[in-house]
Parts: sequence; structure tokens; C-alpha cells
Amino acid sequence: LPAQYLHFVGNAIRGNLGTSLTRGRPVVHVLHDVIPNTVLLMGAGLLLGVCGGIAVGAWQGSRTSRIARVTEWIGLGVIATPEYIVASAILSAFAAAWRLFPVGGMVTLGVHESMGPLAAALDVLRHLALPACTLALIIGAGVARYQRTEMRVVLAQPFIRTARAKGVPERRVLTRHALRNALGPVIALCGLLLPSLVGGAVFVEAIFAWPGMGRAMVDAVTGRDYPLAIGAVMSASVLVTLGSLLADIGAAMADPRLTRHRS
Repeated sequence: LPAQYLHFVGNAIRGNLGTSLTRGRPVVHVLHDVIPNTVLLMGAGLLLGVCGGIAVGAWQGSRTSRIARVTEWIGLGVIATPEYIVASAILSAFAAAWRLFPVGGMVTLGVHESMGPLAAALDVLRHLALPACTLALIIGAGVARYQRTEMRVVLAQPFIRTARAKGVPERRVLTRHALRNALGPVIALCGLLLPSLVGGAVFVEAIFAWPGMGRAMVDAVTGRDYPLAIGAVMSASVLVTLGSLLADIGAAMADPRLTRHRS
């Protein structure tokens, strides 16, 4: 076993992850085809979820109204609901019942190839809307809850009371003073959310038939395609590591105090 493991590691370093048992192609070629689709889906979901979660959480943290409390309970319900149930509910409502978006896939088969560049891009966006919004809803609920807590902690700080005593407009107090100081921990949290984002992408891609790495991983596990499953897990680990690094850099850029503290 140690000799087999060293042999596998040596081949992996050289970019040889074996041959897929179900697709009859090198694992690297299969991942090369599906990873960009996953990056597109995860990038859109992460961008929408983080931006929406920060906005909603900042609003919740600065308000004590009944509507704010209701949205907090809704977000808690989304967090407590498994990803596949959220994805199935969105698919059933917006695609199957109301027919506002395609049921699944990444493009319209048989038609996409004949479309122009703009029409082809819009076709991909229509197919991307539901899975990306599903991931965004899952991510945004957690980010909003964390942002709300950080916002309330910052609003209780003495420098906020000083700014208000000087007559600084409330909108400027919330956006420039409170929100910026509450952003650093939330951006760092995004790095911790990446593993759950990868796991959620597996369910979302499988339910929406999105041709990405998550769906390839599910197919590999069900088909006992061990080389492809191992390659997909290794690729997901690399994506999580790179995302965590970018989250740390973003947290330092959002909160200058972190850079000064380290220096």
C-alpha cells in the first residue's frame, strides 16, 4: 500500500490522475471540461450570496422592527433546511410549476449551437439563474446572520456614539463607520463557507443537471468510478484552499486594522 500511494502521488504531481472508468477518458480531461462550469456556478452564487447577505445583515443589524425579526427567522429557516430540499423547492416552483426558467442543464440542447453570441450568453444565464440563486440563498442566509451580529457589536462601540454626537448623518454612520468595520470578519467567514459551498454545489448540480464537477462527482460515486471521484475531491480541495486565501486577502483589504496589527 505505501508503494501504491507513492506511485499515485507521483503521477498526480505530473498531472496524471488515471483514466475514468465510466467515461473512458483521462480524469484530467474530464475535470478540464467540468471545472469551469462549477467555477461559474460557484462564483455567481458566492457573489450574489455574499453581497445580498451583507446588505440584508447590515439592514437587520441596524433595525429593531418586526419586519427585520421576521426576515431573521426566515433566514434561520433557510439555514436549517438541507440544501437538496431548498433546491428541489425552487426547481418545483420556478421551473416545473410556473415555467419561468429551464428545468435543468446549462444550455438549450439542439438550439444553443445555432444561436449568436449574445443569444447564447443569455441562454446560459437563463439556465444559470436558478442554481446560482439557490446557492446564493443558502450562502446569503448564513452571511446575513453573521453580518447582523457584527453590525450590532460595532454599533455599540464608543466611536459610533461619538460620530452621532458630532452630528454625522445616520446613513454615513451606518455605511462608512459601522459597515466597514463589520465587514472584515464577514469576509473572512466566506473562506470558511467554501467547504459547505462545494458540498452544496454537489446537490445543486445534481438536482439542476448542471454539468459541473459536483454532478461528475455524484456520477463517479454511483458508478464506482474511483479515479474520477478522487480527482474531483482533490480539485475541490484546491478550490477551497485558493478561496480561503482570497478570503483572507479580502478581509485584510476591507479592514486596514488587520494589516496594521500584523505589521
